[in-house]
Amino acid sequence: MPKHALIMRKSFRLPHRSDSDTTRRESSPRTAHFLTERFEFDVVALSTLGLSHLDDFEVIAQAKRQRRIVVTFDAGSGRLFHRYERGQVGIIVLRLADQSVASANRALERLFIDPVVDAIALERSLVIVDESRIRVTTEP
Repeated sequence: MPKHALIMRKSFRLPHRSDSDTTRRESSPRTAHFLTERFEFDVVALSTLGLSHLDDFEVIAQAKRQRRIVVTFDAGSGRLFHRYERGQVGIIVLRLADQSVASANRALERLFIDPVVDAIALERSLVIVDESRIRVTTEP
């Protein structure tokens, strides 16, 4: 399996209404650690770098500059980035009803242990992972 460089996007853009949402906001460093330990990927969480304030376009610019794949829960941003960047950046969108750390980690593990993923050019693909399937759109 190739070693991937990933950038973890903050989880939510919506207002946070409860204490459980605070846990979700802090999930990306924990998922980054999981991916580093489990798959030996080079993963950074924007929040640990003090960059969680970056807007969507700045995140994409960072990912392109660092040659990283963006991991996010924000499906709209994933489609927007992929459409405008036309395959110049990879986006993994987690479309999960349960957006806990454990659920995100299970979904990403399911993606990365699938032998088919080795044949996917993740660095220029939009990958949507939900509870039951993985969909991939790759630009030439």
